[in-house]
Amino acid sequence: MQLTHQNNIGFSIDAANQIYRTVVWEVLPDGEHFNQWDSFREEVENWVGRIGDPLKVPTPDSRSYTLDADWVVTSIKADAAQMRNLYTVTYSARKKNLDALMSGYSSQTGNNLEQEISASFVINDETLQSWLPQVGDVILWAGENFYCNQISTTQKPEGEWDVRLRIRNMNTLMLGLPGEQKTGELECTRTARWQVAGERIAEFLAANNIGGAADWAGSDYVIASRNCSAVGVYGYHVSLTAIHSGMRLIDIRKSDRLRHISFGSGEIVRDISYTGRWRVREQDLENFCPPAGSDASSWSENGFVVASVERRRTHPGVWEVTMLAQEPSYLYPRYTDIPENFDGDTESNLEMTYRKFSAVECGWLESGGAYTEYPNWNHSTQCPLVAESPLPANFIETPLECLTVTLVSYESGEPHTNASKLKNWLNGDLVYNGNLQGRSSLNGSWRKVHQSVDRYIYRGEVWTRIVRKWENAPRNYAWNPQFFNN
Repeated sequence: MQLTHQNNIGFSIDAANQIYRTVVWEVLPDGEHFNQWDSFREEVENWVGRIGDPLKVPTPDSRSYTLDADWVVTSIKADAAQMRNLYTVTYSARKKNLDALMSGYSSQTGNNLEQEISASFVINDETLQSWLPQVGDVILWAGENFYCNQISTTQKPEGEWDVRLRIRNMNTLMLGLPGEQKTGELECTRTARWQVAGERIAEFLAANNIGGAADWAGSDYVIASRNCSAVGVYGYHVSLTAIHSGMRLIDIRKSDRLRHISFGSGEIVRDISYTGRWRVREQDLENFCPPAGSDASSWSENGFVVASVERRRTHPGVWEVTMLAQEPSYLYPRYTDIPENFDGDTESNLEMTYRKFSAVECGWLESGGAYTEYPNWNHSTQCPLVAESPLPANFIETPLECLTVTLVSYESGEPHTNASKLKNWLNGDLVYNGNLQGRSSLNGSWRKVHQSVDRYIYRGEVWTRIVRKWENAPRNYAWNPQFFNN
């Protein structure tokens, strides 16, 4: 073949400033093969080479060439438009990118101010592995806080690679603004999320420990909880929750309950108390908590005093203080209507208790999930209530409300000296119908439930303190003495 290089080597420059060269050869057959154009075509096809080959650069005489390995062929075109025995062969080539060439760049900043860079590179296969970063590597050309987040590679026919990197800025940054939540008790918490590089996470967590100040949340806020989740292999998302630690009243509750009914005067005595809760910083705890017995009228009622103070550590650096306020008279034994000789019942207490009756006690028999009347049911011995016929079926295993009265009386002397009186109460009728202890307000059908005794000292004298409980029959029924005496 006869080679001729016409003119000079052409070139072009693309948007990435990469230079492309163009070399044009004219190829003629040797004289003895001039008319064998078919075999000539095959010879030219073998001569032109392949994409990725070194570029055929003409020698000074323009009739031969040398191979330039620094340039790789990117396209080949053989044109025989003029005559069948003449080929015009055009080579396009670009220099090997042994050093990565940036072919594209973009930067995005999200609404949380996080920043990400996308960059494209072209690099030759010979140097790809030595240049290619790993996910998690610091990309210094972008900045010391930029980490490789994602890599994609595409092989090109000319022995080069297109490499696309996604790079994330992992500077310590609060992502967005803190969120806030308030409970029904006006408890305020604020939460924020940070991105932190892995190499700085230990320092960040040490500066944001539980109980530490949370200046980002506002004055008097402390960190109550934190949570870390990994961001790939190079960093973390850290969520911090802060609570307000300044002194604050959470709530005040009032309790009003019956203490006893005086059998001397019929007076109903109530116990009123207030319970207050406060949120207090640890450094203010000692100054805030008053001693028991201190005045509590500022948050309860006039004349009330602090009966108890409880402290509970809810978070590091934060305590919840609970105080109970009561009348001073409640804190000491109250026997305002006790005669000097301590005779008679002196204290009482009312409470609601619940009693359940079985199906048999109600006069019913369960069968297949339904109830039928119990055959040959004897209401005198099998029913706890006075009834001529079976009790309503809805009484079965239903908690029925009963008024229970606790009576406290005192007998002079040691408990063993009053044993006979105690036995007499136990051995007497278990059911009493009428006014309990002669009080018309306690009229009904009463059943003995419990008796207990303890030794009591009053003004240097020994007394027997007797506590007896009576239970009133439910739903306006009367207790059946035969049932309980059997």
